[in-house]
Amino acid sequence: MKKLLFLIPLIILGLNGACLKTSDKDKALADDSNQCLNAFNIDSASSISTKIDGKEFWLKIERKCLNIHNIKIVLVSNDKNISEVKSYTPLLPFKIDKSYKNVKVKFEYDKDKIEFISNEVECPTILTGFKEVEEITDNLDEGLYYVLIKYPPFRKCYNVTLKKDTEHYIEYSTDNFAIRPDKFSIQLPKNVNEGVLKKYKAFALDYNDNISDYNSSNVEYKISFNSNIKSSQSFDLIDGKGTLSIYFANSGDDNVMTLIESKNEFASIDADDTIDECRYISYKSDSFNVNPGYRGWSGVGTNEKENDPSKTTIQTDIRQNVIKNLKYQKINY
Repeated sequence: MKKLLFLIPLIILGLNGACLKTSDKDKALADDSNQCLNAFNIDSASSISTKIDGKEFWLKIERKCLNIHNIKIVLVSNDKNISEVKSYTPLLPFKIDKSYKNVKVKFEYDKDKIEFISNEVECPTILTGFKEVEEITDNLDEGLYYVLIKYPPFRKCYNVTLKKDTEHYIEYSTDNFAIRPDKFSIQLPKNVNEGVLKKYKAFALDYNDNISDYNSSNVEYKISFNSNIKSSQSFDLIDGKGTLSIYFANSGDDNVMTLIESKNEFASIDADDTIDECRYISYKSDSFNVNPGYRGWSGVGTNEKENDPSKTTIQTDIRQNVIKNLKYQKINY
């Protein structure tokens, strides 16, 4: 008997810790039409939010159809498989130790195809083995049937067979998502000097503090110190490594530097379904001090009392050598 195709919903939930916006369950509702033609079709209105390099996330999958088998769930980026699960379970964990800008879910499965065939045959005198039915429909089991025609009265006989075949299907999610580095790390010392342009090593790290396989070009980062924006600049990170040039214009203690992507962000593909806090890669330093720039004294002249409240004239050159009885002026360098 040809089996009727029963449909059940497909739902995909991406469980990603605190970074879920309100009502942001990573979900994908299946199209329940087409008799299981799209067994894992993801509804375009649903979304899969940004994931973190090296951090486990889960996909909850409820298949849409009962008559599919050999199911394989694959994460794909640029047409290359990056993770594959060959056995289907309703809840699947994934942990990807690499950063990707554009990932989609690929579903592979086999589906049984049943072709209903009814051939009219000559009715025997005695209908042994034939079942009477009102009409021949495609929900009959294999076997011999006859239909009684009342006007004029006669019988039609049929031999019903079911041809079984298996077809392989590949489908893709309609929503793509990014797997981004967890954070930036900058080798910023506890004490830095005012008025000096200096380069500092910068890294992109995964969830386990390993250097992420992250590449960015001309990404703009907004840098602020104690909520006061000092600069906005671009720099590159290749294979998770790069350098950042910073000029500290003003001295002061207990500074905190915050750096965040502000242009050409890595996970821009999720801008429609992931909040900024979870989509941006960012950095926040521990407290550090900016030491005052170097001070010195120079000048030539005799001691003039009105120029020195202490009535002592001192010059200190850049080597801190003391020369007495000279007029002075204060300089910064």
